[in-house]
Amino acid sequence: MRFFALLLFLLPAWSALAQNQGWMDTTPMPTAREKLATCMIGNNIYAIGGSPGENGSPYTTVERLNTNNGNWAAAPAMTTPRSFLTAAMVDGVCYAIGGRLTFGTSGYTSVEAFDPDTGNWSPRASMPTGRFALSSAVIDGKIYVVGGASNDATVLNVAEVYNPVSNSWASLPPMPNNRAVFAAASAAGKLYVFGGTNNPGQQDYKSVAVFNPATNSWGSAAPMPLARTGAAAITIGDLIYVVGGGVTRNAANNVQIYDTFTDSWSAGPDLLANRVRHAVAYHDGVLYTIGGARRVTPPHPGTNSVEALVISNNEPLFQIVSGLNDAWFNPLTPGQGFFISVFPDSGTIFLAWFTYDTIRPAGNVAALLGEPGHRWLTAFGPYADNEAILDIEVTSGGVFDSASPSPSQELDGTITLEFQDCNSATLIYDIPSLGLKGAIEIQRIALDNVPGCEEMQP
Repeated sequence: MRFFALLLFLLPAWSALAQNQGWMDTTPMPTAREKLATCMIGNNIYAIGGSPGENGSPYTTVERLNTNNGNWAAAPAMTTPRSFLTAAMVDGVCYAIGGRLTFGTSGYTSVEAFDPDTGNWSPRASMPTGRFALSSAVIDGKIYVVGGASNDATVLNVAEVYNPVSNSWASLPPMPNNRAVFAAASAAGKLYVFGGTNNPGQQDYKSVAVFNPATNSWGSAAPMPLARTGAAAITIGDLIYVVGGGVTRNAANNVQIYDTFTDSWSAGPDLLANRVRHAVAYHDGVLYTIGGARRVTPPHPGTNSVEALVISNNEPLFQIVSGLNDAWFNPLTPGQGFFISVFPDSGTIFLAWFTYDTIRPAGNVAALLGEPGHRWLTAFGPYADNEAILDIEVTSGGVFDSASPSPSQELDGTITLEFQDCNSATLIYDIPSLGLKGAIEIQRIALDNVPGCEEMQP
């Protein structure tokens, strides 16, 4: 069988931030800017590029916020001035992608990368499609770059993926809609695209497009409560925070939270001020909203203000350990079961889900063991803290203890495991070929190994 694969600030204001559980102004950036991007490297948030306003020349300037002490400092500048760029971080290296020079110019194809070990920006392979007002997210070490505009009159539905290891790009199926000035984030091995506009028609979207690399196809998720452009999005656990943006051509201060497990939306705490074309970052239980503009339409000078929101109290998460190795089941579906094996040395989990499907072998196939309709699927993938994201392989066509007919395994969707403790977990599954998706609660069949698992917790 084939297995594949603060405290935020040391400042007096911290106590008020922790007590209020709302947004709070923090140390402003040295440079006011909108249409910027961010990378989180270690304890530092890097604010990258952008412009001072609607017609201002874009920056090469990069500034970093040390989240341990709340201080901003200059960082090495990019080689190319970029506004309306996107940025992503893979293996400690920050990639600045696309953007443009100023209003009326075409989008860049160029890409440059900042390595904090050398302190230098250096060129990388150019995007196949030049664009600005684009967005990106990282899945399994690759940067998925979608949408944007090639010029002021042409909005794109282009999707491309960059592999930092091979320094190469590949084309993906296009998005369902042409979109620019939108937000994107990744969760559970999928890319989520929120809102945006098809300007110059100025149709704003509340729809959410979802790309699944496992099936190389696009789908959709529950739409946002309000259509918006110029928002920023970030994944925190199982939730994606969509912050601010332009609603009915006005900058907004509301925050909407998308639950990837339940495919539903809820309201988060409002920002202190309206923002559009800003950036966000998350570190150690705190969400940051950085820069942007207060208006959608001119004049819209950039701001240097930064707000922060405490998301968690930093209590340690339950940790996945080998003590979880056992037989598990869903009490609502007797007769089905799960075998879970944790491999700490490689940081991976193997899961087998035994069930029954509706596609049976040919009528002339005899069962040598069990029943010919007996089926299972397996899943394998990495874990961190209390969560694992596994790639599914569906096995079909075989019979126990028989070489004929030969079984087959097809890559088909994902399973996400989130453990609450040593005897309970949530299992989220998505099997596109069967049109099956959902969330179930599982527990051990027997409790014998729970004490040993608890002893392994750090």
